[in-house]
Amino acid sequence: MLLSVLNISQATRDTFYLDVGAQVLEDLQERAKTTCGLATIADVTENRLEDRMESFVLSETLKYLYLLFDEGNPLASSDSNLIFTTEGHVLTLNSTHLRPMSEIRRVSRKVSSRGINVSHVN
Repeated sequence: MLLSVLNISQATRDTFYLDVGAQVLEDLQERAKTTCGLATIADVTENRLEDRMESFVLSETLKYLYLLFDEGNPLASSDSNLIFTTEGHVLTLNSTHLRPMSEIRRVSRKVSSRGINVSHVN
């Protein structure tokens, strides 16, 4: 889910997705945080925790949250040739597989860099 939030945030630059990430982080801290990590929630209705932490919490969940809020990171740029697999691994796309940026995307990037929320521009 957080990879989708990161991708949509990069594509739209809509701050709504930062709010989504903040809510996920707050929920993780309130519901799963332990003295040594983030526990697996065995039952969400009773908030019963298991004495373990899934490996994807570090390799995916927290990585995507970090990148969502660290907008200056090259991995967080939608204009880079870096992509994530579904397992959170970084792959580099060869330049032969990259398409030039479309005119509408170039215009939206200019508008976005001036502080205008492009998700609401028609």
